[in-house]
Amino acid sequence: MIKILFVCHGNICRSPMAEYILKDMAVRAGVADRFEIDSAAVSREEIGNPVYPAARRELGRHDVFCGDHTARQVTAADLRHFDRIYYMDSSNARLLRRLLPDDPEKIRPLLDRDVADPWYTGDFGKTWDDLVEGCTQIMEMNQEILEKKLAELPLYCYRFFDPQELEFSQRVRWICEHECPMYGKSWACPPGVGSVETCQEKCMRHKNCLMIATVTEVPDIADITQTLATRTDHEDITNQVGGFFREQGVEPYILSTESCAICPRCAIEDGLPCRHPERMHPCVESQGINIIPTLERCGIEFQYGDNVVTWISLLLF
Repeated sequence: MIKILFVCHGNICRSPMAEYILKDMAVRAGVADRFEIDSAAVSREEIGNPVYPAARRELGRHDVFCGDHTARQVTAADLRHFDRIYYMDSSNARLLRRLLPDDPEKIRPLLDRDVADPWYTGDFGKTWDDLVEGCTQIMEMNQEILEKKLAELPLYCYRFFDPQELEFSQRVRWICEHECPMYGKSWACPPGVGSVETCQEKCMRHKNCLMIATVTEVPDIADITQTLATRTDHEDITNQVGGFFREQGVEPYILSTESCAICPRCAIEDGLPCRHPERMHPCVESQGINIIPTLERCGIEFQYGDNVVTWISLLLF
């Protein structure tokens, strides 16, 4: 879960508007459960007051509603709790530094310019536009930044594509059920992941997909222990890439290789929920995805044999 706090001077205009705009975007995208979103003030001037009427009206014009929000001041506990704290202008930044230790990884501007302050401009429409721009950037991945980071990793290749290009097949699920020894023994595998239709619907909630592939040589590909040992490095890389997304305030839905191996015995066998849902990545094939046609469309040669193994992960966002 990504925990985001917006701050402005009084917490009655810009920051609560941003809070409810982002909440609305998350609901519409079907990812509300991936965010905790709040707002606060850098001053004490408006503590306890509701959202300013003109700000409330502007939100309402776009069918965004702010309920019974009341202003509060940011605290040191917020710095510990939230993953990102977005301020609206340079004045907010100066006051924040007086209240909280400077942490550039967490505390950052919403835009590369000041968000228009309607308290002075009277133009709540302009503020709405600025906030929508900033919140959209939070919801979307900055691909240029991501690609620079991907270039530093030992990847065989990567591709961005539309999730609509993924091919789902009941045949893949049949293979899981009848040929895989992990069927029913892991939350990362069927039937724990749900039906193929459920998996497809979950994947289609996302607008983009990143495929990453690593290729590893093994002394003897027939030795399953040696082959699976190379999977650990791929999983480490997959987790690094997931971290790159989170740095941008985006929580990806990650599908990776084989069954989950975090726990020696999965909790599903004891009728219990997953112990590590934030670390467990379902297997690509568990979703019913036939990955070979997608690889072909992306121009990726799947290498397996001659003591070479290819590992694939998908990150949907």
